[in-house]
Amino acid sequence: FTFAFVLGPALAGLTFAFAGKGNEWIAFVFDAVSYLVSAFAIWRMSLPKEATQPSLAVQSETSGGSAVSRVWQEFLVGIKALALNKAIATLAVVFGITMLGVGALNVLWTPFLKAHYGFSDSAELGWRFAILDIAFFAGMVVASVVVGNLMVDRAPKWAIVWGLILGGAAIGVTVFVPNYWLLAFIQLGVGLAVAPINVGVSTLMQIIVPNSQLGRVGGGIGTVSEVATLTSMSLAGVLGAAIGMPLVFLIAGLLCIAGGLYGLVGLPLLTLKDKVQDETPETATDGIAQRVEPQAA
Repeated sequence: FTFAFVLGPALAGLTFAFAGKGNEWIAFVFDAVSYLVSAFAIWRMSLPKEATQPSLAVQSETSGGSAVSRVWQEFLVGIKALALNKAIATLAVVFGITMLGVGALNVLWTPFLKAHYGFSDSAELGWRFAILDIAFFAGMVVASVVVGNLMVDRAPKWAIVWGLILGGAAIGVTVFVPNYWLLAFIQLGVGLAVAPINVGVSTLMQIIVPNSQLGRVGGGIGTVSEVATLTSMSLAGVLGAAIGMPLVFLIAGLLCIAGGLYGLVGLPLLTLKDKVQDETPETATDGIAQRVEPQAA
């Protein structure tokens, strides 16, 4: 997955560079076709019947009603976990704070490269942007392998906390970098910081949430993250014009650091040995708060 993120920007940047001015549409057509390939692959999936059945607890909570109402009820199962489980609620808040800052960068990267380094030609912007993305995702690939192997006996909390603090610091200093290639090096560092966050969050969720609830709880956290991202992106242009892009980047970095500090205080010190087991027929009606509440460290 991460390797695809390295390859994608590289292909996009090369396509922009070689297609020439006026032919940038070729990159978008190529991108659109890739979605059709993904759709075909998903269409060809086949799962055993038992793997598509809802968990025992969800069956009891979402039985009856139309398909739409059942989807809504299952969504509420994930949202309920955010309210009733302290660890999951903390994780959602950490994500919300972080994405509130990072979302703005998605909007401001292109005008930042234009204003700060004077890249105005679309073809040049394309491959310059691609190099930054390649550096970022290359850092993620390296860190994912290293952190994934180190996470077995360690609490994922530390990967999340230090990843956010170091990544936030790197984002905050971005606007003070006078040289483009030094910026690419810093993006490599941001990638090295972001990968431990992803690994840590995934691992912590697997520890504190039963396997049968992972999709629904992940959907609840994803909702918080997406709302924060959309809010940040909506405000990015206005804030960039009002206070300047350098200050927006600095605020984004500080918000990431704030998310890390909040995680330092609120996230539990659990390891894979504390994994919550799936519900059984005897425990399926105990309520989601009990099923996903982690054991004491």
